[in-house]
Amino acid sequence: MAVWRSGIVHSLQNALDAIELRDLRLQLIRAGGCPEQPVDGESLGLGRFVLRGKQENFEVCLTWGEENGHLFIRVEDTESG
Repeated sequence: MAVWRSGIVHSLQNALDAIELRDLRLQLIRAGGCPEQPVDGESLGLGRFVLRGKQENFEVCLTWGEENGHLFIRVEDTESG
């Protein structure tokens, strides 16, 4: 059980880190800088961005349930590549 929990925490932390890094890279571009890693989208201010013409909030979604007789926990973030 502890290993299972550890995996969930790790996945959740990765998603949060990805969102934070994207937000920081977009803030750097907005301030006239050039991030080392490329990032798509345009910053609308803290926590919001535009990607392919769609305004979005940075968010992490945690869902769980049962599918085909298997329990699952899914961690997703808003296209934080």
